[in-house]
Amino acid sequence: MVFIYSNARAKQHFFVKVGIAACLIFSFFAIKANVNAQEEAAATENTMSYTGEPGVGSNFSQAAASTSTDVFDIGDTTRPPQDAIDVSSYQGEMTQNDYKILADKGVQSVVVKTTQSSNYTNPYALEQIEYAANAGLNVNLYHYANFATSKEAKAEANHLLSFLQENDLDKKVMIFADMEDPSTENDNVASSLNDFWKVLSDGGYEKHGVYTGAGYLYRSAVSNTVGAENTWMAQYPFEPSSDDLWQTNYGAWQFSPTAKVPNGDYTGYLDVSSDYTGLFEKGAGTQPFK
Repeated sequence: MVFIYSNARAKQHFFVKVGIAACLIFSFFAIKANVNAQEEAAATENTMSYTGEPGVGSNFSQAAASTSTDVFDIGDTTRPPQDAIDVSSYQGEMTQNDYKILADKGVQSVVVKTTQSSNYTNPYALEQIEYAANAGLNVNLYHYANFATSKEAKAEANHLLSFLQENDLDKKVMIFADMEDPSTENDNVASSLNDFWKVLSDGGYEKHGVYTGAGYLYRSAVSNTVGAENTWMAQYPFEPSSDDLWQTNYGAWQFSPTAKVPNGDYTGYLDVSSDYTGLFEKGAGTQPFK
């Protein structure tokens, strides 16, 4: 059968073909742009944190909302060394058995959130410290900072100090300041953080470290208050590998917020870190109480 098109019909088909071609070209470039954007995001410093309760607008919480990391069981040898985990009230349901499983899988240290700002205390902190110590894990502590001024920094330090003293925490325990909240990002942050450290030192707690991320604007300033060897840096590749270690110029690297306890009672996610320099072993070890 022979189809004969009039000029009008030929024009109509011509424009349909042009329209289809234009859609295909647009789709190609849209997909390519999306791929390029993903590749660019992967190439830049992709940081997130789940160690505290980040405020709205946090660099870390924004990254967490827009980026995913893959899930794996602790003990997976294809991943970077899983030397340490950190816990806060989000992990309040973890049992003694969970900590024992982690120790059996090679985890050596735990960093427990104690306090935040000048008025919050993790209600599970003491239990988490005890469970970790009972499992033979090195116990370290951290405070989630919200201070924007020296006065606020001192108030937060005194709040933490009260917790330490009231609960007889050993003065050799390693204490980290979690520097990630946007409220702390200002030109005076290092000075304020040093004032925070001074309050703790005056109270007898002199072992200090900083937790921060590659996306935190003043990461160098806060790291310099304790030195790179006492800095715990967060930066998350999508699929962390034992063949590709990041942030090796710091004491430790938090590389994933989506690790799991294999066959544990707790089914949620854990932050997991590689300890390059024995950073989490510098404190009171498995004896966090006096």
